[in-house]
Amino acid sequence: MRGLPRDGVGGRPAGSHWVGLLWKDWRLLTVGTPALAMVALYGLLMLAILSVSVEPGSRAAREWAGPLLWVVFWFTGQVLMAQSFEHERIRGGYTIVLAGLPSPAVFFWSKVLANFLAIAGVHAFVLVMFTVLFDWTWRGRLGAFLLVWLSAVLGYVLVGHVLGALLMETRQRGLLFPLALFPVLLGTFMVAGRATVLVFQDAPGRALLLPLGLLWLGNLLDLIVVLLVAPRAFTDA
Repeated sequence: MRGLPRDGVGGRPAGSHWVGLLWKDWRLLTVGTPALAMVALYGLLMLAILSVSVEPGSRAAREWAGPLLWVVFWFTGQVLMAQSFEHERIRGGYTIVLAGLPSPAVFFWSKVLANFLAIAGVHAFVLVMFTVLFDWTWRGRLGAFLLVWLSAVLGYVLVGHVLGALLMETRQRGLLFPLALFPVLLGTFMVAGRATVLVFQDAPGRALLLPLGLLWLGNLLDLIVVLLVAPRAFTDA
């Protein structure tokens, strides 16, 4: 079988091939069992249930809405990544694709990018529904919140894909993936939840410096681990 087209510079994949890899991951989430739509509806259901626990617009909403929102972000992102790897394994085509790539890292990073965009889309939908169900106003808060979101979700996606790749061929992957992901990233989501509370309570910007610093320190450590593991993640799976 022919390998993937390359650009002739160090055997790197051609730019069009990155598009092909991203398209493959998009189809994994939308064709057959539409994981993307299912996860979005799952997030909406969780928000609807959580919204009855606090009165919209109240002080309790400002204190608890942030952590509740991150609970939804955690579960929807985790389910989406798990479904992506499960569909990859079931269809089995990744072994053929890997054979035509100069390095498994190319496959890994294309999957990270595709699923990051999918998670961003689901979280955007969740955020819209959160605004409606919690009667929330984002005036003066949206920019700071998006910075917190990016700081937390970036490391979440990186670590999630390393674990997903390493566990993809194990029998109990559906159970092991969330169990492995939870303790590794619990601190990240606790810090993100606290930072979101500060944003929702209109705290001064300097109050966010410590939590954002901790989140980006975690991202740096996550990136180091990913750079070490990613080239072998799928070959060892």
